Amino acid sequence: MKCPICKEKINELDEVCSNCKTNFDEYEEYERKYVKEFKNTNADKLNIMANINIILSIIGAIVIWVKFSKLEVVTQSTYKNYSSGYYTDTVINWYGIAGGIAILIAGFTLFFLLKTIVDIYWEVER
Repeated sequence: MKCPICKEKINELDEVCSNCKTNFDEYEEYERKYVKEFKNTNADKLNIMANINIILSIIGAIVIWVKFSKLEVVTQSTYKNYSSGYYTDTVINWYGIAGGIAILIAGFTLFFLLKTIVDIYWEVER
């Protein structure tokens, strides 16, 4: 077996490394308490993915609302004072608004689903 600090060969029954004097019981306690907490676990990766998902769904909903919530409609004028006989009018596009709301709801649903899975992962990994 090798020492985890200095990588020298040691006996499996040794409690202290003969080269660097590392106490293996203390090292295992330190590693269990501190080192493993900072490792990037599956729960951490899934948590980052959930946060990115909610940010992207909010941005996506805003983009859809800005781009598709208004619609320009060209209609023929019934008034004689328009020289061309046609004019453009801006109307609300309810499909664009509904699409943005749908993206937002789907994003939040996936966010809460991923957060639930993250909580389960954290319990299992501890």
